[in-house]
Amino acid sequence: MPPNAGVRIRQPWDIDVLQFIFYEQRGNRMFAAKPVELEFVEIPEGTEMLPTLWLPRHIAEDFIEELYKALTTFGKKSDGEHKLAGKLEATQYHLQDLRQLLKLKT
Repeated sequence: MPPNAGVRIRQPWDIDVLQFIFYEQRGNRMFAAKPVELEFVEIPEGTEMLPTLWLPRHIAEDFIEELYKALTTFGKKSDGEHKLAGKLEATQYHLQDLRQLLKLKT
């Protein structure tokens, strides 16, 4: 059974940051990733960029899914979700127009 991985996003009211907490539960024990300080360094042209974060395969999919859920809960949507919402709204208006043209009761 894979570990129960999770992601929480917090936005403290007193500082201008987003906090991401990565954790996993193994049985009745909780584990959290150590804090990481992101330091941005210039990458000379032609130099390979090293990964910022490594996730073990056995938990990577859980973390990605939980990150997506956390971002969605935080109010972020993918481009695909925005496009789908727009298409659904356009379809709604189209159906209303058809009802009026066909003189159907709404």
